[in-house]
Amino acid sequence: MKKVSKKSDKKIEKAVEKTVLCEVSPLSEALAILKRSPEFKKWRELHPSDFLASAFTIMEGKKAEWQFSFYNGDRDSVVSFTVSDLGIGILPESAVFREPEQAIAEIKEAEINLDIHKAIEIASKCQGEKYPKERPIKVIAVLAGSGGRNIWSITYLTQNFKTLVMKVDASSGELISHRIISFFSYE
Repeated sequence: MKKVSKKSDKKIEKAVEKTVLCEVSPLSEALAILKRSPEFKKWRELHPSDFLASAFTIMEGKKAEWQFSFYNGDRDSVVSFTVSDLGIGILPESAVFREPEQAIAEIKEAEINLDIHKAIEIASKCQGEKYPKERPIKVIAVLAGSGGRNIWSITYLTQNFKTLVMKVDASSGELISHRIISFFSYE
């Protein structure tokens, strides 16, 4: 088997650093941009009872965009908006992706004390201490309501074909859980 050179290791480390440290706007800033937009204001007038159910971004070495999903309980569906350098986008209404019988919880914006940057810092500390050989190549961050609180789910897709999932309380900063799954497992 061919040995990986130190030069190759350095290239991989730089790619990992670029992925994890890619530019992403704070959640509160991106949400404020959305709420000020004419597209959202027009939609909101027609959907006053829909609530913010999730916020999502993928970091992979470029300026990340945010996706915000608003839940409509009457239709059991979501409408999602993207916020990026290109402006505001509206995705078509779609069915909710969830486990059967799982309730959709509202994100309580006033209780978010931990922005994405701090959540990733906590996740990176966990990764470094518990899974030091698992280097991320892509980071997926999702904020959603769960069990009466807001939870950041920070997922690292790693070089070793594994998924490292860490859950962080968006109010307290508590690391709630962490687990690693091989891409090739059948769990």
